[in-house]
Amino acid sequence: MEKSEARAFVLERRDGIETRVHAEKCTTICGVLTEMLDDIRLARENVSSAAGVCYRQEPLAVALYQAMKSEVSLDCFIEEVYERGLTACFPCMVKHPTETGRNTSMTFRAVSREQYEHGGVAFLDHPLRSFADDDPALASYPLVDTPMLDVVIVPLVAFDGENNRLGYGGGNYDRLIDDLRDDAVAIGVAFEEQRIDSVPCEPHDKQLPAIVSA
Repeated sequence: MEKSEARAFVLERRDGIETRVHAEKCTTICGVLTEMLDDIRLARENVSSAAGVCYRQEPLAVALYQAMKSEVSLDCFIEEVYERGLTACFPCMVKHPTETGRNTSMTFRAVSREQYEHGGVAFLDHPLRSFADDDPALASYPLVDTPMLDVVIVPLVAFDGENNRLGYGGGNYDRLIDDLRDDAVAIGVAFEEQRIDSVPCEPHDKQLPAIVSA
């Protein structure tokens, strides 16, 4: 299948998941993510101890996303991230002036538990909107540069048995994965209904180290 054909086929299948089943699958995926997160935290602590590091470590920065339409909902996992006192980061599209117009890129900003639960976070309420860097709506949410991210949860349209990922076509997560630290962990999330035999790939497409599905 071509990418456009694969996207249309899989998104229709994902949209067709029954509401009750969708919720159960999301809960299962979030449970696995929580276990993986705890394993990552423990491994980091063990490395620090072995190296004789005695200063206080910064909390892990976890890149999340706010689900749109029938995507895997991370609500339960987001709650666990906050419960553990970690830094929850969410994507925010920003626009950059150029000679030919305005290009956009995906950045991440930290959102506190209080801010998240209170609501009204502009880039969560409008995830497809692009903001100017100096937009007052972003002032209360610290920018978290890519090298500061420790764990990244990656949405996707389709995947295969080789952990190839088909995204939405913007290339934002391919570029993000390329720029992560070597010890950062990227984890894809999807429903089994999004699995296909073979994802059509191009040279810039990135495989994921792990994909959690249900």
